[in-house]
Amino acid sequence: MNRQQIPSATLSCHALLCLLAGVFISLSGCSTLSLGSPGKPIAPGDATGGYTVEMHSSFSGIKGYKGSLDGNTTVSDALMASGATKKYRSMEVEVRRVVKKNGASRGLVMPVRYEPKTRNIPPEQDYALKNGDRVVVKPASGSSVLKVLSSLSGG
Repeated sequence: MNRQQIPSATLSCHALLCLLAGVFISLSGCSTLSLGSPGKPIAPGDATGGYTVEMHSSFSGIKGYKGSLDGNTTVSDALMASGATKKYRSMEVEVRRVVKKNGASRGLVMPVRYEPKTRNIPPEQDYALKNGDRVVVKPASGSSVLKVLSSLSGG
């Protein structure tokens, strides 16, 4: 099939998709360390080593930020320090913690509601972080950039 047989609307959609993908990738930043491939979470935090923020992306895999605790560090503090609030306009956030009870360990997942309009977390969900906590951040499923890319790709 030569160029004259390809509808111009198809070429325009592909050009727009490439442009949006390039912009999205360039906004992902380079100040964090790449810690894995897409879909593969990083290892749980060390019980004595502070906290970790995992920032998931459809394009660049998982980037991580390792932070130290000062005794009053909250989820909001971790999102600011890691750059997640600049990277994502809207996001899905959860805190993953390993808790021990009667000698057995189990995972505890605490969802966190991030308000994109105010760029805040409600006080009742702005949990104090403990050593070994992982704050997992993903783009919100209703993100406008993801909607545009999905519609252009036919998804």
